[in-house]
Amino acid sequence: MHICSLQFAADHMGLSSLNDYRRVVRSLYDPQAIVKYCNPDVVLLLSPTPTAQELNIYMVEMSERNGIHLEEINIIGHKFTKEWSQPGV
Repeated sequence: MHICSLQFAADHMGLSSLNDYRRVVRSLYDPQAIVKYCNPDVVLLLSPTPTAQELNIYMVEMSERNGIHLEEINIIGHKFTKEWSQPGV
């Protein structure tokens, strides 16, 4: 509620500090905020793109760690397996 009050006040009081605050708060809700305001190297580190093999290895290890059978994970359409072979090979 307090944030909304400050947002409203920024529109009506004309204080530059409130306008700056309003811009910061609005930018936090922007889906592109991370890309706009973060170092590109940090964004790259936060956006990993694992290979199919790496993803399979992770899911097999996660299932063993948590006692979840791969069959339960694969019910929704995945094909994780302990005997990895790259699709199409």
